Amino acid sequence: MNKMHPISNKIKQIDYFNYMKSHYDYPSPTLIIGQRSTLIRIDLLFLVIESIDVMAPQKLLLISNKMGFNEIFPNRVEFWKTRSLNPLRKAPRRGTLNKDQFEAIIQMICIMAEKVYPVLRQLLSTKEPTEINKQRWEQLSLRINELIEERLNVKRSSVKKMLLNELELLTTKQLIITLALCAGSTGVDRLRATLLEPS
Repeated sequence: MNKMHPISNKIKQIDYFNYMKSHYDYPSPTLIIGQRSTLIRIDLLFLVIESIDVMAPQKLLLISNKMGFNEIFPNRVEFWKTRSLNPLRKAPRRGTLNKDQFEAIIQMICIMAEKVYPVLRQLLSTKEPTEINKQRWEQLSLRINELIEERLNVKRSSVKKMLLNELELLTTKQLIITLALCAGSTGVDRLRATLLEPS
């Protein structure tokens, strides 16, 4: 298993963030980071994290402050605006993520993924009894469906498909695997590649 990245070392994380801002080559920030699939996946990853940890919204703001992202997300409203870029939201906003916002979001998702990693590991475990594992997935699916119905436009066909049992489970498993992979030492790079990958 990969060694977890050192989220407790704030200085190293901020230095890495600044390095990526200046060295990572974004082919077209306004197009790539505004890509529909990227914005949807970001919001769904946050949604899954919230389904696992009900205190996630508050923890994300604390992480933002500790990581020095105050200029990017000065308050809860500004952070929420970036999530509202998901076109499947009930009240979506038009726009794109700039490079700083994108890199900050990647860092925040990876840190939260590490915090909820014990739950992710349980969900993906093949060692515990099948019935117990099934119950874990059912409970998670119920919470995710509640958030989907609360925040996304259930009249959209793509959202309706998410709520179908088999498709919902498949989507959730893909998101859980993504979170589990981005909790490791190379998680930031993996998540960036996943989010920028055309779909």
